[in-house]
Amino acid sequence: MSSRCGTTRRMSPDSLADRRMYSVIDPTGIAVLYYNNPKKCNAWTKDLVDAFYKELIILENDDAVKVVLLTGTGRYFSSGADFGMYSQPMRLATLQNAVETFTKDIFNAFLDFPKPIIACVNGPAIGGAVTSASLCDVIICTTNATFHTPFEELGICAEGCSSYTFGSRYGSEFSRKMLQENAKLTASDALRYGFVREVIDGDGDALITRGKEIAKELFIDGHQVRSMVADKQLHSMLKSVNSKEAKQLASLVLSDHFFEKQLQLASKKRRHLMFLVMFVLRWTRPLWSRL
Repeated sequence: MSSRCGTTRRMSPDSLADRRMYSVIDPTGIAVLYYNNPKKCNAWTKDLVDAFYKELIILENDDAVKVVLLTGTGRYFSSGADFGMYSQPMRLATLQNAVETFTKDIFNAFLDFPKPIIACVNGPAIGGAVTSASLCDVIICTTNATFHTPFEELGICAEGCSSYTFGSRYGSEFSRKMLQENAKLTASDALRYGFVREVIDGDGDALITRGKEIAKELFIDGHQVRSMVADKQLHSMLKSVNSKEAKQLASLVLSDHFFEKQLQLASKKRRHLMFLVMFVLRWTRPLWSRL
């Protein structure tokens, strides 16, 4: 397929502001792919995720693109999944199926993408934004980046293959802190555990500049390939882990454990309306769960 290098760069700032994802491709074959919903902390809303899938297809099929840098606009890298997309009334089984499908598909998109991805974390990363970064080939970040996977606090389970990757790659202490203790790691913490390769003392532009240097060094000049794609056994295993996590996550949504954790969280943060809603939903669950 012919290259679209430079086409995004000719767009007006106004047109970019309206796009939930967009990419900028330089002449060396490095594409910078932006989460672009800063008003919602670059959360994985339905429109952003749909745009993400479309951009990945374009970048995969563009022969001129060799490496992709993934980053965010605004203060956040991404706050992860936006479960507000499930706020419309639906049957419990329908909701659980939607959660399982969404979770499985979004992380499979990272696992199946054939070209190297460098996560350039420009600010706070939460939930799936952290676990998906671990499915990239390299992670670098700015000094104001943080990493938080509050699954235990929310009453849900590990996702994005983190039940396997966090322990096997970064050690049992890292896995425990992230998946059981709700720790929020600073950039220096993440560097100490080996979760990030480098911490950049600068803004988003400095981060992208360094990301391009690493891309050229490792993947363009160094000709490295994506290990999780080249290693068929590893790729298959991670896909299996992702499927199991997605199914478990779906089963936990609106479970008694989920409600218990949500009530504790609402009480802790003094979110009175949230507490009331969760309290009513929990105690009426035997009625509406049969619908």
